[in-house]
Amino acid sequence: MNGFAGRVHLVGIGGEGMAALAQLLREGGATVSGSDIRDSSRMVALRAWAEVHVGHRVENLPDRLDALVYSSVIAPGNLEVQAARGIPRWPRLPALGAIARGRDLVAVVGTHGKTTTASWAAHLVTTVTGEGGYYVGGEVPGSPSAILGRGKPFVAEIDESDGRFIGLTPRVAVLTSVDTDHVRTYGGFAGLKRAFSAFLARAEECAVCADDPVALDAALSRHRALTFGFSPHADLRAVGAEYRRGKTSFEVLLRGRKIGEVEAPGPGPHNVRNALGALAAGLLLDIPPRDLVPALATATR
Repeated sequence: MNGFAGRVHLVGIGGEGMAALAQLLREGGATVSGSDIRDSSRMVALRAWAEVHVGHRVENLPDRLDALVYSSVIAPGNLEVQAARGIPRWPRLPALGAIARGRDLVAVVGTHGKTTTASWAAHLVTTVTGEGGYYVGGEVPGSPSAILGRGKPFVAEIDESDGRFIGLTPRVAVLTSVDTDHVRTYGGFAGLKRAFSAFLARAEECAVCADDPVALDAALSRHRALTFGFSPHADLRAVGAEYRRGKTSFEVLLRGRKIGEVEAPGPGPHNVRNALGALAAGLLLDIPPRDLVPALATATR
């Protein structure tokens, strides 16, 4: 694991994304400690293997510290962050990028659907290839929210809340949708759209939801993108969707050719798009459709 040997302290460790990052650091061999402003069930779970504190105080820092990682909600003047001057200090997303360096990063971004899309993409990659890791900033039913794993693939849910996602360089980027979240960070909706465009331009390959005109327009910075959705113009298209007994079934066409019939957990058109986004990620990693399609049926919601 790149850049994080020894003792690592996480400020804001109780948040979903930070707790998942702590799991990656632990699996990579680091000794993890951290703090958060309030106690929670997540903090209780972390105490099983990490030294965690409620409240932010200088004395929370271990005597010897090799790196400090802080959440995007932590103010620059935080006591623990300031006390760690002279020690490598990492915002959360750059830290995740360092952990994934040298691997085939699949970065799932977008306003809606990225947690489900990322968790299903991680399921497909790890199930079909038997290797790989993932990072999801939300709950993954029946599984940890992050696994470092082995091998090249690494799937990650990436949030756009503070703009630092633009610095990542993924092998594959998947854009699910673009809506008005976090527009203040970017000076308005146009700035948010430009940020997504800049991010897609840094990826080797990308997949974009064809049903979202703003997301599709953001991809115009790319000479080539794999589009997915219900749209008849989508490269990866769902047809004949049926929703019953809490599941969704549909046929998948890749550039007009049927590649399989999908059964995915969870009803609704949004879950069809989530499933297509996950399939698109696998295809861009050169995983054969015949392996991807049946694996989706064993994903959890």
